[in-house]
Amino acid sequence: MIDKKVLLLIGALVIVAFVILAVSLVMPGTTHASGSSFSALFDKMENKTGTSSELVLPEESYTAGQVITVTDRIIAMDVDDYHLSTTLYFIYEGSEWVNENNGNSFQVLQDVGTLQIKNSVFSLTLGTDLSVKYDVGGSISLQVGVTLSHGDLVLGHIWTLA
Repeated sequence: MIDKKVLLLIGALVIVAFVILAVSLVMPGTTHASGSSFSALFDKMENKTGTSSELVLPEESYTAGQVITVTDRIIAMDVDDYHLSTTLYFIYEGSEWVNENNGNSFQVLQDVGTLQIKNSVFSLTLGTDLSVKYDVGGSISLQVGVTLSHGDLVLGHIWTLA
């Protein structure tokens, strides 16, 4: 039979591991290793009409043809072996686009469609299997071009590895 002291030690180690994991996930400043996060990028954006939740890039800070690099933490990922693609999930941790009606739900306009942020969670799909090099909890750097669409500076819809 296993000694009670050994069981207590194992239990204590499991509790310490969970506390360390929880602290590392919620500590400010640990979301991204380097570069600008999605939250920082979205917080720099502005409402297209002032009343909607459709965000565009400010003309004072960005130009068409510019490439934006974002580094952030992957919170979940789904690999589609049939289409050889990976869907990466991220969390918006900013405070700029929180309101009492929509919570943390808004849209970022792209040259084709919109990037939907629902309850702070959003996803991007890249046309390659990233599961060998990246994992949940790790950081990834992605880049996208800035384009002009209907008179607004918006993000492109094709994200690539930086």
